[in-house]
Amino acid sequence: MIISETNNALIEYKNLLEFCKTLSYKKNDVRLEFFKFMRSVLGRFYIGFANMDFVKEINDKRLCADIIQNSENYKNLVSICFVDEKYQTYFHDLSRQFIIDSWSVFELTVTQLLDSLLDENSKNEFLNKEYNQIKSILVENDFVEKEKVFKLLKNGGLKKDHITHQPITRRYDKLFSIIKINYQREIIKDKEFLKFLGAFRNGLHYNFVYSGNNFEFKLRDLNFKFINNDLIRVPDKPWELEVVHELIEICKEIFKCIDNKFIESKLITPPNKGCI
Repeated sequence: MIISETNNALIEYKNLLEFCKTLSYKKNDVRLEFFKFMRSVLGRFYIGFANMDFVKEINDKRLCADIIQNSENYKNLVSICFVDEKYQTYFHDLSRQFIIDSWSVFELTVTQLLDSLLDENSKNEFLNKEYNQIKSILVENDFVEKEKVFKLLKNGGLKKDHITHQPITRRYDKLFSIIKINYQREIIKDKEFLKFLGAFRNGLHYNFVYSGNNFEFKLRDLNFKFINNDLIRVPDKPWELEVVHELIEICKEIFKCIDNKFIESKLITPPNKGCI
């Protein structure tokens, strides 16, 4: 299974690399940066599996055992890779970081797209819809301490100053509302997938423990089950690459629906050193 997943991760990485060569976005465009970040995320996932394969081949005496058999690093890698408890922990860490990193890139990209696509009036309406509704009610009624209430509402977080202060569900809902006319995939299904992935990502922050309403999600032949205050049930076969592939395909379609104008990225470009 390890070798198979290593090969699949490498194939996915190479496919994305070839796809990036077909893009015509200008340097520092948000959409180009998304694919560069995802390429890096896929590369790290591949390296994680490749390390396991490499150590296994060394341990099976197929690779330069005479050179490295006295290496402390080699001995430590073997102790991690071939002790069941540590072995499972290693793969859980790979999976967790892969999904969290992928979701983080998606979330930052959606935020920057919205920040560029919304004019100031639309942005203010999006950020402060609830605040403005309450403010309107207070203004229309005679209320002695209304200014104090305004201040409490603002300081309490209802008054928002940046798109990142809105939940990610609202952010991608707003983005879909802008591009829906040209969107060729099924928006409802893609929103369901993003809702699933967001819940998944949140659960991974708590070591695969999910909190919320019970639900199940199916991605092709992969079944996921979420039970409140319990471990997330994942398929008994590799699922990580399928999930991230779906996220990338959704983003490809989103990007196609946006006018081909330059949208400057404010993402921090990954350093060249150590990146695949």
